[in-house]
Amino acid sequence: MNTFYAGGRRVQISRIDMRVSKQETWRLCRSCHHSECIDTGDRYKSCPRCGDAWWSNVSQKKIMLRLKQVYANTADRKSRILDDSDDRARQFFTRQLLIDFTPEAVTAAWRVDREDWPFGFEFVSHAVFREINTGQTDDHAMDVTIAGQDRKRKGFRICRFCGMVQGGAKQKEQLHAISCTARKKEKESNLIEGLYLYREFSSEAIRILLPITSGEAADVIENSFVAALHLGLERKFGGRIDHLRVAQNIEPDP
Repeated sequence: MNTFYAGGRRVQISRIDMRVSKQETWRLCRSCHHSECIDTGDRYKSCPRCGDAWWSNVSQKKIMLRLKQVYANTADRKSRILDDSDDRARQFFTRQLLIDFTPEAVTAAWRVDREDWPFGFEFVSHAVFREINTGQTDDHAMDVTIAGQDRKRKGFRICRFCGMVQGGAKQKEQLHAISCTARKKEKESNLIEGLYLYREFSSEAIRILLPITSGEAADVIENSFVAALHLGLERKFGGRIDHLRVAQNIEPDP
């Protein structure tokens, strides 16, 4: 459903390649950043990372698909942008980055030796960074809590056979690719409802504990700290650090 502009043309992503990506069943913890595919077995009654009993609730069980390849098929005439109508429609999607690692992955740690000033950092030798796209922003969607963030998460609606993305409630007929086996069929079982898309990679990480709380002031302090960290790294290594990424990692305190 995302739109791209290039060379005087406008094209929209309309289909996911289901030959290279398969739907998976996942559980997503509502408190911490842990998530896992349960296609091979749903073994835990509570979150194996933080122990949250809500882990086994049906609301935390979602259909996900690892996004690898998509298609944008737009007719030549419809793709052209007129000189006087280069207005770009802004679209918003609900995305969230989950940073998951085991306690054993922390191989070194340091802290300031002051009880009244909690500041420290630890080296994580292996962490999984999983970014989830839970669909376009929709105020009428159901509330779903993932890693402490309660948001409206509608998900995507696609054909389970050809991966064609379906439109909104005003759409009267299902959309399918020409070669789709479900073409000319209007069964609801053809579609996957509430699908989440994700991508992931593994890397090393440094986790830093900051002595701040929530609120507007906390955002200012956090952004100032990140800016200072970037400046310090640039001066230390004498070069660009565009390959590094800073992300927020909030977890429950037992």
